[in-house]
Amino acid sequence: MAKAKLKTKTKSNKSDASLLGLSQNYIAQYGKFVIEQRAVPDFRDGLKPVQRRILWASRRMSPPLKYNGEYKKAARLVGDTMGKYHPHGDSSIYAAMVDMAAPHCTVPMIDGQGNWGTITENAAAYRYTECRPTKYADTCLMPSEYMNITNYIPNYDGADEEPVYFPALYPNLLLNGVFGIAVGVTAGIPPLHIDGLMHMIEMVIADKTITPKIATKYLRFNYPYKPHCTSIDDDIMEWLTTGRGSLVFSPTVTVDEDKKMMIVTNLPNFFNWDTIIKRLSQKKFDRVVAMPVDMSDKRNRGVPTFGVKFKTTVSRDDVHDAAKLVAPVFDITARMSTVYNIRHADESVDFKTSTLGELITRWTYYRVDLEKRFQQYQMDKLSEAIAQQELMMLAVANKKIIMQSLDQVDPAKVLVTKLKISLEQANYILDKQIRSLSRMSGDEIRHKITELSSASKTAKKHFNNPEPKVLADMNAGLKLVETPTLPIKNRRAK
Repeated sequence: MAKAKLKTKTKSNKSDASLLGLSQNYIAQYGKFVIEQRAVPDFRDGLKPVQRRILWASRRMSPPLKYNGEYKKAARLVGDTMGKYHPHGDSSIYAAMVDMAAPHCTVPMIDGQGNWGTITENAAAYRYTECRPTKYADTCLMPSEYMNITNYIPNYDGADEEPVYFPALYPNLLLNGVFGIAVGVTAGIPPLHIDGLMHMIEMVIADKTITPKIATKYLRFNYPYKPHCTSIDDDIMEWLTTGRGSLVFSPTVTVDEDKKMMIVTNLPNFFNWDTIIKRLSQKKFDRVVAMPVDMSDKRNRGVPTFGVKFKTTVSRDDVHDAAKLVAPVFDITARMSTVYNIRHADESVDFKTSTLGELITRWTYYRVDLEKRFQQYQMDKLSEAIAQQELMMLAVANKKIIMQSLDQVDPAKVLVTKLKISLEQANYILDKQIRSLSRMSGDEIRHKITELSSASKTAKKHFNNPEPKVLADMNAGLKLVETPTLPIKNRRAK
């Protein structure tokens, strides 16, 4: 009897261990999927998969959605994204689209028409709103000429393809920042102003190291509503040194003594109206706070402005003390973690954690390599075009032979023999219309060859020394990414 009990207990243990192992395996697979396919962006284009697929679906529409073209219903783009590239819920796709539009995004990637929401209200349903990519998204994240050199993978059902990453010309991950929660991982990178980023990119190109001390010199946080970073220097240095830390962001607070009101602007973007009401309803504020008031209007260009009215029992002299008591309600402590993915053409993904300086360095190396690959692509394309023009020069000089070959059973074979060219070249000549061939002149073709050769020399120059071209192109497009900013040392207004 004892042996039977022992055998039953052993089976139960094995079953429990097997179930535990299976559960751990499933949780690990799910966690890996969320990190790779949902919450963490690729460092090159700074986009999560859903964001990349939204923009890619806009490019693949017929006709493509362009920044200077017509708006389309957001429902159409949500449907194309979900049906072709991102087989998940329509609500999560639209939520991502809203976050990519103004006023929620520092450098917007979606140009929205209609009600795309504010801190005090949600965006309208996607059947009411319209959208198209912004010029920044269309020309800086998805530059048409560079899309030829990026890697593509099959979409989820194999009926189409999608890019592994966009060949971004600017560090979108750092310009727009990221916040995402995965299993055991939180991605938190604040948006940074382009002026400081350009200084640090130039330093990397000059073979200088971005130390935490150097980063503090150029670092400028750049959330859309421009809150101030009020963290102590040690906390900022911890994030810059380790890649992890907590930063405090605070609004601008002013006091109107006559109206007994505290006016709050430059609110941290993590807030919404419900959060403000909930925080102000705490018991310790009962004796001073009457109500919050939304004062946002067109005069302050859509920047959320809130008034906190104090009770009539608060004297004029006590208004400033009341404001000091209430002001911390609008502070936000944001957990920062500099993490990102590196996606590969074989669909594998490397997850990385680094410091800000290391991330800027990695992105700069990517951008220089992207330019080298693009210039190599240009040289190959120009070399092919020059060869075609030289072939046409040969054809123009031998028009009579070509015309006579047309009377033969196999004209291509005749041209191969008489002009000493390949069968492919012979077919290329024969595919040209006789009328266009007769109109061609040697001088015209020589001029084209000269132009193509000059362009090839320029491409080779940029290939051998891509860094000046990278900086020149980035400086030329700064207007697309520049936004007003506040320095890192700013504290809350008194």
